[in-house]
Amino acid sequence: MGETDRAQRTDVQIAAERVLLRGTKTELAARTVPIVGAGHDLLAHPLRHAEGADGALFRPWGNSRRDLTQACERAGIPAVSPNDLRRTFGTWLRLHGVAPHFIGVAMGHADSLMVERVYGRMPEENLRAVLVDHVEP
Repeated sequence: MGETDRAQRTDVQIAAERVLLRGTKTELAARTVPIVGAGHDLLAHPLRHAEGADGALFRPWGNSRRDLTQACERAGIPAVSPNDLRRTFGTWLRLHGVAPHFIGVAMGHADSLMVERVYGRMPEENLRAVLVDHVEP
C-alpha cells in the first residue's frame, strides 16, 4: 500500500535493521524506517522472492480499500480503510506516550504539527484512564 509498493530489495538493509522508503509524496520525503519485532519475519519472504537484485519486494496492491472492506465483511466487523489503519497506528503511538516528533518521523510527516492535529485528540475513555491513574483521590 502506497510507499511499500515502491520498495526494492536493495532498500532493505538487514544488517543495519532498516528500510529506505522512497517515492513518498515528494522525492525529498524519502525516509528510513527501523526494522523491529516481527518486521524481520515479514520481510523474509519478499526478500527471498524478489526478482533480480533490484526487484520489487511487493506487487502493487490494486485495490486495497475494496479488499480490506471485504475482509471486514467476512470478519463481521465494521469496514475500515487503509487510512483508518494508519490513523490507528499513530493514535496508539500517541496514547503510549511516544513524542509527536518521533511519530511524525515514523509516519513521514514534515513536522509534528500534523501529528498534534490528527493524533493529538485523546478519546474520552483514554483520558478517563489517564486521570484515574495519575490524579490522587
